[in-house]
Amino acid sequence: MNGGVPEGALDYVLALSESIYLLCVVALFYGFQKRKLKGAVWVMLVLVLVYVAVGAMKVSFAEPRPALLIEGIQAFVAETTPSFPSAHSSLAFASAAILATPIAYLWAALIALSRVVLGVHFPHDIIFGAILGYALSKVLYNPKMFSLFTKKNILETRRQIFHAFFGIILAFTIYFTEWQTYVLLFALMLFSSAALSYSIKKQKRLPTVSWVLKTFEREKDIRDLPLKGTVFILMGTLLVSLIFSKEAAFVSVLMIAVGDSVSTLLGRPLGSLKHFHNPLKTIEGTIAGSFAAYVAAAFFVPLNIAVVGAIVFGIVESFDFRGRHIYFDDNLIVPLAIGLAISLI
Repeated sequence: MNGGVPEGALDYVLALSESIYLLCVVALFYGFQKRKLKGAVWVMLVLVLVYVAVGAMKVSFAEPRPALLIEGIQAFVAETTPSFPSAHSSLAFASAAILATPIAYLWAALIALSRVVLGVHFPHDIIFGAILGYALSKVLYNPKMFSLFTKKNILETRRQIFHAFFGIILAFTIYFTEWQTYVLLFALMLFSSAALSYSIKKQKRLPTVSWVLKTFEREKDIRDLPLKGTVFILMGTLLVSLIFSKEAAFVSVLMIAVGDSVSTLLGRPLGSLKHFHNPLKTIEGTIAGSFAAYVAAAFFVPLNIAVVGAIVFGIVESFDFRGRHIYFDDNLIVPLAIGLAISLI
C-alpha cells in the first residue's frame, strides 16, 4: 500500500521523520530563552514525561506495527517497539505546544504524517499521539506550575517529591524481594517510625530528625502527629502486603506513591473545579493523579489491572476520610481499595 513511495521522496520523508530531534532541541532553546536554565530543564522534564507516558501506553496496548498486520505495508525504518501511540507524534506536538507557533504545529504535523508514510504507524497512532503530547505539554508547561517552587509552596513540593520517592522504594522492595523479607522489613520500619513519632511528640529533640521534619513536614503535622505521612504509608504498605498477592500489593503501593503526589502537585496550581463531595480536592488533580497512577503501573501489569487500579485510585482518593473523632489517611485507605479491586479481577 505504501510501497509506491518514490525513492527520491523517501529520503526527504526519512529526513522529516528524524527532524523530531531538531524540533525538541528548538523547544529546549525556547525554554532557555524564556527562563534561562530553569526553563530549559523544565522543557526537558516535560518531554521526558511525555516519552514515559507514551512508553507506558505502548507496553500496555502492545499493538503490532502496520507491516506485521497488513499485507502490502512496507516499513522503511526498523522499529521494535509497539505501534500505539506514536512517540514521534507525541514529542512533536508536545514541542509545538511549547513553541506555540503555526510553523511549529505544521512541522509537528508533517513529522507525524511521515511516520504513516514510512509504514511504521497507523493513522490513529499519530492522531492519539498528537493529542496526548499536546495535552500533557499544555498541562505541564504552564506558568502556574512554576508556583510550585515559590517560597510559599516549596515545602509542599518537597513533601510530595519525598512521598513519591519513598513510596516507589517501598513498592520496588515488594517487587524485588520475597514475601517474608518485605513484610518483616515493613513491620520494623512501621514500629520504628511510630516510636520516633511518639518521641518527637513528647518533645524529645533529635537533631537529624528535626532537620528532616523541618524540611518535609507541615508545622501542623509536626504538632499533631509527627511523621504522619510516613507512618500511614508504611501502615498501608504492610497491610496490603499481608492481605493481597505480591502483584496487587506492588501495584497498590506504586499507584498511591505516584498518583497521590501528582494529584497534589498538579491539582494545587492548576485545579479550579472542586469535587462536589470534597471541596478540598480538585477534579483536575484527580484526573492527573489517576493518569500518573496508570502510567506507573502500565509498565508492569496488564492493561485491565492498570486501568482498574487507576480508576479506583481516582474515586477513592477524591474523598475526605476525616471524621469528628476518627481520621483515615489516603496512604492507608487508597492502597487497600486498589488491592481489593485488583484481587477481584
